[in-house]
Amino acid sequence: MNDDQVMQVLRRKIVEIVPDVDPAQIRPGASLADLGCNSLDRMDIVTLTMADLGVTGSVEQFRPGQDLAGLAAQLAART
Repeated sequence: MNDDQVMQVLRRKIVEIVPDVDPAQIRPGASLADLGCNSLDRMDIVTLTMADLGVTGSVEQFRPGQDLAGLAAQLAART
């Protein structure tokens, strides 16, 4: 799976977990914190995205505060 495909999964999970987020603000250069996601939201988004992608491992392996492009690249590298 490539970065763009992973980004689409991330977008779906962000809107699912934090429905108040404006989908137009979900862009590669934004971080989950930039979108107003608290630490539990961020953990849920990453965990559910990992599950959808079939990625195993710990959520802690992903750097907090990184932008969505970086997160998508990390996830794509593990699919």
